[in-house]
Amino acid sequence: MRSLQIASLVFFAICLPLFLISSNLRFTISEPYLYDYGFDKYNISESTGISDDQLKKAAKDLRHYFNSGEESAQIQIIKDGRPFYLFNERELLHLKDVKEIIQLFYLVQWITLAYIIIFIASGFVIQKKAFIFRISKGLLLGAVSTLALLAFMGIWALIDFDSIFLAFHHISFSNDLWLLDPSRDYLIMLFPEEFFMDATFLLVGSTVLETIIIGAAAYTFLWRREAIWKINCMWRNC
Repeated sequence: MRSLQIASLVFFAICLPLFLISSNLRFTISEPYLYDYGFDKYNISESTGISDDQLKKAAKDLRHYFNSGEESAQIQIIKDGRPFYLFNERELLHLKDVKEIIQLFYLVQWITLAYIIIFIASGFVIQKKAFIFRISKGLLLGAVSTLALLAFMGIWALIDFDSIFLAFHHISFSNDLWLLDPSRDYLIMLFPEEFFMDATFLLVGSTVLETIIIGAAAYTFLWRREAIWKINCMWRNC
């Protein structure tokens, strides 16, 4: 029974960072401001000849593709007063691969959320108030492991984002469809590597902030509990 409790607590600590990262990934992908910010910061309208309104439409359609059952990522916009299809076949195939990875992370989000809810609900049913101490240890353990992982990723990205960007693509994709030509492929024109660097820092930053809040709350509870125990022990001369 003891080993089962330890295993369930460790798994909870593993699920916490996975849930936070996958949830913030969903937020990052679905946040219109990030796309508008990137288009403006990197002068995408000037480099592509696509108006700001049409860029916003393209970003909206792409978000819809990632978050729906839409089969094709092809986007039609108006360029130079005429209908224009943004992506070629290679880009469409790559976007299909990207969507599969995104949907995998969404699945991880739901699975980890389900386990977190079941773990907390069952813990309170079985252990009542005593479970607060156990879950606080799990939250603190999960927060520490999350911060360690994000610190590693953040330092790596700050030192050499190119290498982490390449490593991600080599690990995530079994083909070279992600090798696009910025002189003619609109996917890379719209979203240069610098855009993904900004998105990565947004993802990591938001996750770090949430983790610090969770960890601080758990640590404060455990510290107060320990302090109260010591005071009671001194009062009783134990």
